[in-house]
This record gives sequence, C-alpha cells and structure tokens, in this order.
Amino acid sequence: WYSFGLQKEIDPDKLDQIKDDNGTREERKSDLLHLLIEPKYQIRYEDIVYFHYKIDKQSEFITLILDYIVDQRKKTEPCIPKYKKSNNPPKDMERPWQAIYEERLKAKPVPGLRQELSTENYQKKFYDTLWYEEKEHTIKLHNKCSGVYKLFVTDDVPPEVKELALKPERYKEFGYIEDDAFTYDKIEYATQASEGVKIYKSNDFYVCKALISQHNFFHVEQRLYLCFPGRTMRMLQGRSSHRKIHFKVKMKFELKHSYFSNLQHAIAVIPQYVINCLISDKHSFSRLEEKFKPQWSKYSFMKLDDVQTQALQMITSVSSRCVADSCPPPVLLNGPFGSGKTRILARAAYEVMTNGISKGDPFTRILICAHHPQSVNSFIEEYFTRIENKEGKLPYRVFHVSRYLGNPYPNSHNSHFYMTFDELENLEPEKLENVIIIASYNGSLSLYDIIDVPGYGYFNYVFLDEAAQVREPEAITPLALATHDAKIVLAGDDKQVGPKTLVLGEEAQNDGLDVSLLTRLTGHYKGMGPTAATYMTTLSINYRAHEDLLSLPELFYGKLHASENKPVWHHQGPSGYKFVCSDSRLVHDSVAANEQQQSVEACIVLEQALLYLKETEKERKPPQICIISSTRKQLNHIKQMVYRYPCYNILKEKKVKFLPSFMIQGHQFEAIFLCLLEPLKDGKIKEYFTKSLFNHFVFNTVITRAKTLVVTVGTPFEILDFEDQYISEADGEVKCWHEYLQLCKARGTISHLEPKIEKEFDERLEKRMQQNDPAPAPLRQSRVEKDFEKLGMLGKGGFGVVYHVLHKVDKGKYAIKMIPTTSGKVKREVHALSVLYHPGIVRYYNSFIDCAPVGWDDDDAMDEPSTSFGPSNSLSVQSVRTLSPIGANHNSSGTESFSIEFRDDSLQKNRSQEKGIPTHTKSTDETLTDDATDDTTSYSSLAGYQKYLFIQMELCQRKTLRDWLSINVHNRYRIKVFNFFVQILDAVIYMHDKDYIHRDLKPSNILFAMDDSIKVGDFGLVKQNVATKHSAPQSDVQGSHTSEIGTSFYVSPEQKAGHRYNERADVYSLGIILFELYFPFSTEMERDKVLGDIKSNRRLPKEFKENFYNEAKLVELMLKPISDRPSSSEIKEMDAFKQMKDQAELNCDFILPKF
Repeated sequence: WYSFGLQKEIDPDKLDQIKDDNGTREERKSDLLHLLIEPKYQIRYEDIVYFHYKIDKQSEFITLILDYIVDQRKKTEPCIPKYKKSNNPPKDMERPWQAIYEERLKAKPVPGLRQELSTENYQKKFYDTLWYEEKEHTIKLHNKCSGVYKLFVTDDVPPEVKELALKPERYKEFGYIEDDAFTYDKIEYATQASEGVKIYKSNDFYVCKALISQHNFFHVEQRLYLCFPGRTMRMLQGRSSHRKIHFKVKMKFELKHSYFSNLQHAIAVIPQYVINCLISDKHSFSRLEEKFKPQWSKYSFMKLDDVQTQALQMITSVSSRCVADSCPPPVLLNGPFGSGKTRILARAAYEVMTNGISKGDPFTRILICAHHPQSVNSFIEEYFTRIENKEGKLPYRVFHVSRYLGNPYPNSHNSHFYMTFDELENLEPEKLENVIIIASYNGSLSLYDIIDVPGYGYFNYVFLDEAAQVREPEAITPLALATHDAKIVLAGDDKQVGPKTLVLGEEAQNDGLDVSLLTRLTGHYKGMGPTAATYMTTLSINYRAHEDLLSLPELFYGKLHASENKPVWHHQGPSGYKFVCSDSRLVHDSVAANEQQQSVEACIVLEQALLYLKETEKERKPPQICIISSTRKQLNHIKQMVYRYPCYNILKEKKVKFLPSFMIQGHQFEAIFLCLLEPLKDGKIKEYFTKSLFNHFVFNTVITRAKTLVVTVGTPFEILDFEDQYISEADGEVKCWHEYLQLCKARGTISHLEPKIEKEFDERLEKRMQQNDPAPAPLRQSRVEKDFEKLGMLGKGGFGVVYHVLHKVDKGKYAIKMIPTTSGKVKREVHALSVLYHPGIVRYYNSFIDCAPVGWDDDDAMDEPSTSFGPSNSLSVQSVRTLSPIGANHNSSGTESFSIEFRDDSLQKNRSQEKGIPTHTKSTDETLTDDATDDTTSYSSLAGYQKYLFIQMELCQRKTLRDWLSINVHNRYRIKVFNFFVQILDAVIYMHDKDYIHRDLKPSNILFAMDDSIKVGDFGLVKQNVATKHSAPQSDVQGSHTSEIGTSFYVSPEQKAGHRYNERADVYSLGIILFELYFPFSTEMERDKVLGDIKSNRRLPKEFKENFYNEAKLVELMLKPISDRPSSSEIKEMDAFKQMKDQAELNCDFILPKF
C-alpha cells in the first residue's frame, strides 16, 4: 500500500502519518483509500480496485471496496440511465430515442423560441435538429429515387459485391438496377442516403427488401448493385416456365434510418459529465500542467516540428484543477491539409501508452476515431505497423475495428491489427488493460453496444480526427465511452467538405446542425479568455503538398507555409496548377447526353494523364494519380474509354483511380486530373452543389488531395460565365475558378487557348483583378510592377539584372532576370528552360517582354562589365554578396541569401582570347521574335521605352558549388560529394535525353536550391543537338555548335579546337567537376596548376589515382577523345560508377583526404 501511494504521487509525509495512526494493514489501506478518492488527486477508481486486487486476490476486502466506491459514486455523480440493447425510451424523456422511424416520426418537435445550446437543452436540441433532417432526407429520397425500373437478378456481379455483403447468411442472391431512367445522379444519392429498397411486382405484390451493396461506393458504372434474401429469384419468377434474369419492378427506397437512430442513441446515452465539458464556461478552464515529458522520437515518420510538439504537449498535459461533474474541456487542434494532425494524434497515442506502461498504470485505454475509411486505416498503415516493424511485438494491443474487413483490405503483414466487432466482443474487452482501438465515428457506437461500459466510462483518452467533417451528434458518439477524467482531443479542418455542405433542411441548418463540434468549440473558446486559448493550437506549415500548390488554398486558410524540412521531391514531372482548354461545355441535361462532347473532354483528360505518366516514367516509385469528376456519368465515360482503347493500357497498368468528387476525402495522390463537365438544371443548381466542383468547400477538398500537380480540363469562358451567374460572393461564396484561371495565367500554365479569344480572356481576368484591387493604375504600368513586388537585387552585370521578387497573386518568391532585348543571345535560354523540367535544373516559370518598372531601370541601371568582378567569366557570387535581398538575414553558411548567375559576354570574349581559345560570331541575327511572349499590345504607352525580356525563375541560394568547394576543403564527406555528382549527372542525362547540350557546365553554374538540392543553372550557351535530331550538312552542324564555348578549364578539346561535337562535350566538363569534387584545393594557384595539367596532358595527380582508384578511372574515361568518351547515360552503367556508389554508401562518415 505504501509503494502504491508513492507511485500515485501521494506526499510521503501523509503516508507516514497513515502508517503511524493505524496498527493493522487493513486500517492503513482503508485510510489510504479515503485519501485516494479525493478529487484533487485525479486517480481513477479502476486503478485503486486493481491495486487491491493484486494484493488481496482472495480477500473479501475487494467486495467492501467495490461497495464503498459504488456508494461514493451515487453521492457525487448523477445517475445516468443506460439503455443498451433495448428499444425502451428513457422514462424521464418524452422522445422515443431508439424507436423505429415511424414512432419517431409521430414525436414531432414542438415549435418554440430558438434557445442557445446549454447543458439542460443539449439532448433535446439535437433530437429536434436530427428529426428535421431525417424527415427532409426521407422525402427527397422517395421523390428522387423511387419508381419502376429494370431489375437484374444474377450471380454475374463483381466479386466485391459478394465479399462486402453485410449479412451473407441471409442475403445469398445478388443483382443490380440498370435502367436509363435510373440515372447516375439517382445512383449517387441512393448509394449515400439509402440502406435498402423494397421491391414490388407490377400488381403491388411485396417481394422482399434488398440491401444496397457497399461496392456502390467504389464503382462508377450506371448500375446500383443489390443483395437479395434467398428465394428472391423464385418469387420474382413466379409460376412462369420461362426463366428470366431481369424484371420490371416497382421500388421504394428507404432512408438509412439506422444512421439517425445511432445518432439519437448517442445523444441519449452520452454521460452528463461529457455534456458539461462540451458546454464549458470560463471557470471550466484551468492551467495545463505537464503530466510527463514526451520522448524524442527516433523514427522519422513520428518526428514533429516545434508547433506540432507544442500541440503534443498540450494533449499529454492535464488540467491543474479537477471539476467533479465534468471532464476537462477538450483540447482543439485546427489545421489545414497536410499539417500533420493525424501524425500528432498517432504520436500522442504512442507516447501516452508508452508512458502508462513504463509507470505501471494498469489501464491505459485510447479510442481514436476518424470519418473516412482511408483516414482510419492510415493510423495502422502509416504508424502502428511501422512502429511494430521497428520495435517488434508491441506490449499493448492495437485494433482497427469495423463491421467487415472490406476496403481498404488489410495486408498479410498487418492483418492482426484488424478485426470485426464480433471478434472484439469475443475477446471480452472489459478485461483488456492497455489497448488502442481505432474505428469510424459510426463504429464507435457499436463499441458501446459490445463493451460493458460502467457508470464511469471505458476510455481515458479519446482522440477525434476529422472532427470538422461530421455533425456534432456524430462527433459525440465516441464520447459516450469516455471516463469521467478522459482527455478529449478534437482535430480537423473546417474549410473542407463538412456539415456546412451536407446538412439538409432549413430547420436543421438554422438550429446549428450544420456546424461541427470542432468549429463550435473553436468559436466558443475564443471568448473564454487567455486560459482557454491554451487549449487550442493552429497549424499552418504544410508537409504534404508541393509549395507550388499552396497558393489557391490560401483563399480559405490565409497564409500557408511550406516546410523547410520537407524531403526532396523525387518526382520528375511538373508541379503546380495547370489548365487545359477544351471545346466541351457546362451544359444542360438535354445536351449532356451528347456522347461526342463527353468524348472531347474525356480524351483531353486521358491524354494529360498519359503525358504525366510519360514524364514520370523514370521515377523510382510510380506516382499515384486520380481522375476526378463531379458527375458519375462523365467519370464512367472516361473509365470506359480506358478499358476500350489499347492506347490507354498504361493507365490500367498504373492502377489509375477514378473517383467522383463526393468520394475524394481521405485520399492522397501525386497528381489529380479534373474534368469540369457538369450538368445544369435551371433554377436547381443548389441540388448539385453538395458535390459540384464550383462549391468552394468541394473545390478546396479536391485540389488539396494532390501532392504535386493539379490539371483541369474545361472551357474558360463557360467557367467564368457559370461562376458569375451562380456564385454570390456577397453570400460568402468564393469564385474559385476565377482565382484558378488567374493563377494559371500568371504562371503561364494555360494551354490550348485560342489566340483569337486570348485578348478577351485576359480582359475578363483583368476586370476581375480590378474588382479585387480597385486602386488606380500608374500612367506607365509594367506587367512586372503589376504582378510582382521587388524585394531586392541579387546581382547585375553587362548582360542583365537579377531581382528577388514576391508574386502578388500566388505569394511565391522568385528570381526575375531582366535582360535588354537588344541582346541576341537570350532566346536560347528561354527556349531551353521552358522545355527542360527536372528536379536538378533551375525551374523556369514564365517569360515576357515589357518595359522596365518605374525605378527599376534607373536605380539599378546595368553597369558596364569590369575586371573587378574577378577571373570568372560570369558575375561571381563574391562580387554581389553585399547586394542582399531587403530584409534578408545572412548566416555563415549563406543559406538565407540567394543568387542567380548570368553571362557577361565581353568578359567571356576577353577571357577566351587571353587563354587562346578561338571565338566565333554568328552572322545570322538572333534577335528575339516568337520565342518569348510579347505582351506589348496589353500596354498603351510602351512606344517610348526600352523593352526588356523578363524571365521568371526558381529562387535559389546565393552559394554555388564553386563556393561550397572553396569553403569545404577539409571536411568533405565521400557520400556527400558522390550525391552531388549523381544529382548533376541526372540533370545532364535528362538534358541530353531532350537533345540539349549545356556547353558551359562548371561549379559556378551549379546552384543550391532552398532545400539544399543541386540545381544546374545558366543556360545562356545551351544548344539543341541538331546533329542527332536532323540530317544537316557538317558545316551547318559545326556552325551551330561553335558559336560560343564555355570556360577554359571545363571546355572540351573539340569545342576549343572548333571541331564538330555533340552532347559528349558536356561529359568532358562533368569529368572535371567530378575530379574537383574529390580533390580539394587549398589555393587558386594550386587549382590553376592541377587543372591546367589535366587539360593539357590528360594526366591526373598520382595521389588521386592511388587513393581513389574507381573515381580516377571514371574521370579518365570521361576525359577521353569524343569518339571514345561515354555518353552521360552510359556512366551509370559502368563498373567504376557502381563501385563508387558502394564505397560511398559503406563509408558514409569517410572524410576525403587533403593532398
């Protein structure tokens, strides 16, 4: 008893006093018991009972303790009647909580003044709101779906229909409704709202009640699959001797009354102490005290940032003051998509359970609930399966419980985590000590029915994920299982599809059913003072989506931040938003049946998906993509085309998903492709609004399912007209597609827009921008000035100026290169960057011709080149290091500064002549014509101003690889320099695959992205490899490949001599870079001497060959004459490269020697 008291943190002086005052052990234990049950100690009665049970298993004293506790319960807590497994309504309430629908229908709520939600009217208020919504859905389902249709009874159904049957012992026959009158829209609504259909013959003879198959949630055909009781076929066949499989029958659809019954049940049985904590006042909140300090996670999939760690500490803390008749107020975790809410809950469950077991707590029971099956499953797949793989068999039980082991199916390696409710009941859950149970919200009510919940609950931790996506009665369903001192956590995102979109009926909406529990409590806490504010955390850092996808969600969330610690994106395809114009239309129902118009948009969507798969075919892990439409009909049309035409076989092989917009929640994909063909009904647009991509909740939910790319196919003018006609911003709605098109226009990602309508389209968007920002335009308004805010200058020279800018629309930071159009060498860089899209190449966004913004061409006038810039033939980083962006904070590593290099032509010529390298000048005029978009027609006052080419590019760090080599002379790790080389090599392979030659590869042209990945830059000398693309005379080829050449140490011998060359010239440069990576130089003189010797004699230093045999062998191969030199793609297949890789991975901590 004494050690138990110490374990429960009772003051030792009090324990000593008990020992001195009592002579027998029974007396001491009795005094300790009186002390432990005091509310201030917050010790659960179960722990006390278990303690005595361990000491006196055979003693009758256990009975006395139990009797005593029950007596104390009756004195301190109200008696809450339980009506488990019974349809008898509570005696003290008039409402038939669990009665069948017909009885509930008779108990219509009594109209009265609307009252604010309180502990007294909580149950009544939600009974009323659910009653109205149930009545509304019943009427709508009958009017919309019931009728006479063609019914097929057959075993020829997908196997999932049979596998997902809920009562296979009774429902043994299968079939489907397939009738032109039973439209896709009816299938969608019946699938979601109905659980069964009563079937009648033409003479109104009742046949049976069929269940609607769960498989209807996962297919898009124009069929509604059903499960029938045995002998259904025989009853439909009757006495007819002719065997038929389809029948014309009358059908009456029944609402999912069980759903509303379950919600009414949850309201009836929720303990009063839970209701009290949901209707809290200022006095309910007390200071949160640390119960234990969360451990530092050694697993990458469980690591948290600072804000997430604060949220974890908030969850694991306890309230400093215990209220006798209420649970502690729930803690709230608000955050947008990808901000780590699920990870925080999983980590909290792991920490709480691990801490409880380490301290010997006998009962740590955690319930985790989520709304969507994929979200529920992610706790198992992404966290607890991986924890078990790391730690071995867990010392606690984890169960994902559902009605059936359907989608998503458990894998063989984690199947022990999954079980049905019947299986859980057989385990006698009352005897489980340390357990984590994961279920859906509806499933949690089934838990109530199988767990013998005493008067003080079962779970001492209840975590609710996606709490903003469900009605409040649905969210409180799990809380009926909470203990008196349970820690309740609500996490969610109220900017996505939720009750605000889904709740039907004006009465229900006006009475608050369209507001989730999380949203209501968030607003409530804000008025409760500073202590209540400590019970809330808001996340804003995104860990899932590419930073290019954060602009549009900011319409709903405000400013979002991309994670600085986000892993390097390995995908090679595009990112961001893209719009592809089509000839299809948003049409009325009479026109929507036009197969030809459906096919137009379907073909474009599929071609875009094929293009993306081709661009990402070299990825190590194939990307998951999804095609989405708000109409099941169009989605089925697209899917049929995939299975009909062999050219789309790759989409089947890659297992591309096809999902309607109302089924997208809980999913994640690398890329999504949206089809905007939607039906219109005159005056009834709101009927489609719960699933329409023009609903801003649906829009936000859908676009945030993508990690890297969103491609939309539609007709711009139809979209703009539709939103102008139906979307009212005055009512709080958002014209999402205006913003989408405006962003795509700004980024140059609208394709197939006909030139004849482009001007009108620009005017529509311009008008939209003026409505949002009515400030008068300056007399001479540059497009740059209009779209960008200048943050500072990054560098300047004879060839141009580079600025650090902020885009006013998408709020992204970029580098903009401003070059006079009189320069004849600029278009090749624009051309190359526009088609070269690779993680290892500086990203190009847009280019256009315009006048300089006011002050840009004056304050930052481009200087004449000067030899003070240093020996490099490009503007060096050192020379502009003091020219930092406004407000930038520099550190020693330079990671907060930025740089983009550009060529200085006169220095190049002087440097070439100095080294004896012949220079060449093209006789043809290379002035810019159609290669960059000349938007001068959009401005009325350009005539008197000089024109510039503006190139919008990715913002990189100021340091280059040349800087890194200079700084890291004594601490180069073998694995690091090898990884640098591989990243450069991958970019060069990609360039060569696209038939481009860089011609100026060198360390000062290799940059570092903001995530420290390598980026190849400066494409001023890039050329298309016409030698391999076209059959041209040798003189032409030679002329096109010798106009300019690169830097002396890195230029290939054939370039220097003015001979014909190809892409293997870049391999020579790459060989010199590889040598520099592995051979540190102390001084510039040493570097000039060694590289000069290699250049003249192709002789590597002896010590380098002795210490780095494989590296030296590979460098020698790369420096061979062009005819014997390997191609870039062949390098990776060489034995020397493979052995380099093995040595680097085996010796990660090996530091290169200084020779």
